[in-house]
Parts: sequence; C-alpha cells; structure tokens
Amino acid sequence: TTTSYALPLSTDLIPIMKPLQLLLLTAPLLAQSAVYQVQHYIPRRNTECIYSDFQAGQTATFELFIIESPAGRLSAGVQIEGPIASDKIGEVVKNDNGEETGERTSKRVTPADTWDPNRYAQNPHELSLMGSLMQDAITNWPRFLNRHGNDFQSKGIIHHFFHIDYTHSGEDEDAIRARAEITRQIQQDENDRRRRLMEERNLGQREMEEVYEQENRGRMERVLPDRIAPYEWTKRIKSSGWYRLCVQADEDILVEMDIRNSAVFGGV
Repeated sequence: TTTSYALPLSTDLIPIMKPLQLLLLTAPLLAQSAVYQVQHYIPRRNTECIYSDFQAGQTATFELFIIESPAGRLSAGVQIEGPIASDKIGEVVKNDNGEETGERTSKRVTPADTWDPNRYAQNPHELSLMGSLMQDAITNWPRFLNRHGNDFQSKGIIHHFFHIDYTHSGEDEDAIRARAEITRQIQQDENDRRRRLMEERNLGQREMEEVYEQENRGRMERVLPDRIAPYEWTKRIKSSGWYRLCVQADEDILVEMDIRNSAVFGGV
C-alpha cells in the first residue's frame, strides 16, 4: 500500500528522544510519493510519526527532508522501526477480482494477537477497531523490544535511529567536501562494524544476509547531508506488519516525510 498514517505517539515509545509535547493528529494522512510529499510542521521538541504496512519480502524506503526552520536549525532526531503492529490489523479489503476497494479490515485479529487478551475477550467489539488495536500495539512496543532483545535477526526487527542536520547543507565546495568526508567516515565505520558482525556469525553465505540488530543507544549515528536533497534509508522487510518513521524536531521545523513500498512502485 502507498498509504502512510500519522498517529499519536506515546512519550514512552522513543527513549532516546523524550519529547516534551506531542503533535497529535486525529485523522490519517495520505502520502503518495508518486504524486506529492506531505509536509508536516513539527514544533520544537515535538515528535511526529507516520505509519505504513508491509509484507515480508517487500522493500521499504523511509524518506525525510527538512525544508525550513524559523530558528535556522534544520535538524532532528529520527527513528525507524517495526513491525510495531501485526499485519492482521487494517488489512486491505479486495473485491472478487482482487482489486483494492479502498477499505481496511481487522477481522482476522483475535484476542491472542493483542497484548491484553483479557481486555479484548471482554470487549470483542474493539477487535474490529483499527485505531484501538494500533494504539494497543504502539503502547506496548517497548515491551516487545525488551522481550525480543536477542531476536532482532531472526525476527527481522528494525530499530534504527540517527540524528540528521541540514543546517549547513549546500554550502561552498570546501564545506561540502569536509562534510562529505565526515559522512563517508561515519558510513565506513558502520560498514566495518556490520562486516565484523557478519564474520563473527560465520554465516558462510555467498550473498550477505540483511542485518537486523539492536543498535547501541550510546552511539547515535550522525547524518550530515552535503546537498539539499531528501535523505532516504532503505531496508528489506523480513517480518510482515506495520512500520513507522518518527521525527523529533530540535527546533520548529517544516519537514517532508514519506514511506514507500517497492511492491507498489516496482523498486524503490
């Protein structure tokens, strides 16, 4: 699907960000990359997330671009993670010809698929409410991460975070080269770390397997784009479900956010 939803975010969800206030949206926003990019105004220290569902084997591209800031500081903390909710929630409804109707259903969800089966056993009507089911999954996402801290690779869990700063993007050539070298070194360090990890696991595979691992919170990646262009992060999806892109503003910012699916666009 090409639909990304903006939903409320609990302050417990992103320990590395700790937003003071949240920008809550009461209606879903449609973000279709082939047509336009949705712009979000995020006040200082606030966080906003968009969500999209994927099936195993698809490739997701998470994109953001900080357009402007009254304070002149074009920077933010970013978190990409999932699957934060089951793919049974909000499944796309298709007609007899296999065409999408534009509707979604959660009829396959059972109490056992939720974090509090007793709650839904006593209130079975809530199993049909996509908003209630999503909020339940989002609220309990930290518990899911703690429970599966050693299973990131086997379960394909994505929990990627970094800080991006466009403040000096597009400067003179010397500044661009300096920032490009910093970015290159950061990427080289990351590649070396991943290579060591793969060697330690001694996978012995001809083609390197996609790596899913719990990142070190004490070593946040810095992204310093040297040019004024959207930043993209692409990952192959191993576990079906809902994934999200969250941005927390250092200062008031206007930002474009999008999540794209290779199955829709024929490659990302």
